[in-house]
Amino acid sequence: MQPETRFKIKVLKDLSSMDVFAIKIQQVSTHGDPDIILCVKGNYVALELKTLTGRASALQIYKLDQIKRNGGYSFIVDPNSWPSIRHFISELYETETKEIPSCLKLPLAT
Repeated sequence: MQPETRFKIKVLKDLSSMDVFAIKIQQVSTHGDPDIILCVKGNYVALELKTLTGRASALQIYKLDQIKRNGGYSFIVDPNSWPSIRHFISELYETETKEIPSCLKLPLAT
């Protein structure tokens, strides 16, 4: 198993214990898409996972920057930075939930 795959498994396991919505993007996705996308109390969070020696491509950096410019959070995460990012996500989870205006509330699909 590749080091980045092992790291991704650890991150997903940690996230599953945090009660956040997380999607692991498949390798066949569009080039440059983040590895994991989260919704944390209404906040969009994108994680690009790298090994300690891995580097983000120019396209990955561009897409992460697009997310930030549009009000989301995006991070390049390696095993050393993961504890800090995990703490940030945990703190974000503890914040107040964003309230949806009543005119935008739709019934759930059945």
